[in-house]
Amino acid sequence: MTNAEIIKYANANLWYLREGDYLPARLSDMSYGRGIDRFDQLQEMRRLGTLYPTREVAMMVSERVRALLSQASLECLLSTNRHQGNG
Repeated sequence: MTNAEIIKYANANLWYLREGDYLPARLSDMSYGRGIDRFDQLQEMRRLGTLYPTREVAMMVSERVRALLSQASLECLLSTNRHQGNG
């Protein structure tokens, strides 16, 4: 397969988690910054394990990531309150 064919397949079939809200989105919906090669970005995401074969798999990962972030945020808030003498 050529790089263009790989990108076309990935855009149609793979999912990732959007930055910020960590909700699933098709790879085709991802915006790339100027000067970023789509194939290089795809290879990096594959290497990091941030591409998912189905929306369902991406949603399971999303729910876990958001739960962990919520827990970490709450723990940070509680820790800050304890250090300030508020709890």
